[in-house]
Amino acid sequence: MRQQSTPPLLRLPPKIRKRIYFFDLPREIRLEILRYTITGPSNDSIPDARTIRVLNGKFDNRYPLTDFHPLELFLISRQMYLDASEIFYSEFQFHFQGHFSKTLSVLDKMPVQLLKRLRRITFDLDAQKILLWEQPPVHARSQWRELISFLGKYCNPSNMLISITARDCGASAMRLSEEDRKDIRRHDYNAYVDIVRTVKELLPDLRDFHLSFSIFWKLETVLEKFVMGPDYDSSHGNRYPKPRNTKWENSIAPKYLTEIPAWHTDVQEL
Repeated sequence: MRQQSTPPLLRLPPKIRKRIYFFDLPREIRLEILRYTITGPSNDSIPDARTIRVLNGKFDNRYPLTDFHPLELFLISRQMYLDASEIFYSEFQFHFQGHFSKTLSVLDKMPVQLLKRLRRITFDLDAQKILLWEQPPVHARSQWRELISFLGKYCNPSNMLISITARDCGASAMRLSEEDRKDIRRHDYNAYVDIVRTVKELLPDLRDFHLSFSIFWKLETVLEKFVMGPDYDSSHGNRYPKPRNTKWENSIAPKYLTEIPAWHTDVQEL
């Protein structure tokens, strides 16, 4: 009959054995254990498992985190909260959608030391926001500038990826004349350029920058390079590569969706 071996620690005399508690471990080891525990192994079947979605200033409960991540760890002690928060804020992507003022309110409530840990933020700009980009009484444009200014002041842009998904107003213009649709597309273009110009001005040390437009697809690369520099390639990134958009690879789309508009000037003149 096969004999089971005794673990080496149990073979030691009782006086020599030593119980090591989690918080007695070196900080680097604690963080590695927490990183695996909180994030878990990568799972391609759950692409958003490491994404925190915030809609109009409230965490979107349509994507519950507790199904995949043991968030009870944050409640154990203050030290555990600090260690776990460091992993949580640096490893998860925060996806914001809705009013810029409410997004800013969420960020403003975060402790400054944790804002410095943020690594990946996505802003999802819907068609309504693009349509009302410069419309009174509240200009989305000025709120966007305030939001990006906050990131530059309190976060650490040199370690951050900013991703922007911007819709177009084309769906609302289907019943308009061709001339009016051209005006709508020009409005979309102006909003896109303004969004990007603000990022370039207020986040000069940004680590990575990804764009996803629903119109003028080839403009994405041009504006990414405008912000990051002429040698920047978002498909590789400085740290965070941009996922391939396979949705359009085999599609036959009209030129107004794919091409850079004729009125686009030299990027350095933006």
